[in-house]
Amino acid sequence: MSGRPDSSTATRKARGRNNLYGRGHGGVDRVGALINYFITIPFYITVMGLSMEGIVAATGAAGNTMVNDLSSLIWWVFVPFNIFKGLVVSVIVGLIYKKLSTLLHR
Repeated sequence: MSGRPDSSTATRKARGRNNLYGRGHGGVDRVGALINYFITIPFYITVMGLSMEGIVAATGAAGNTMVNDLSSLIWWVFVPFNIFKGLVVSVIVGLIYKKLSTLLHR
């Protein structure tokens, strides 16, 4: 016996880690939505002199008619954008990680 785990054990551990990473990412999305709801959007409304009605009207003019208040703005604009952004970043990192890992692990 070599003392090394067989491939099925290593694969199960990797799947468990990936599952944990996925759950963590989902948690980050929820926290980001809460931060947008309670801090970011009200901050921009106050600092930039915008009104919520103006933001909803601009969103509707851009083509998203599902937005009618702050919570729908978060769920129909920010959450889909953040999911899309996360997928794009994951694909880019997946493509370049192998080449960069030699530099990172020196």
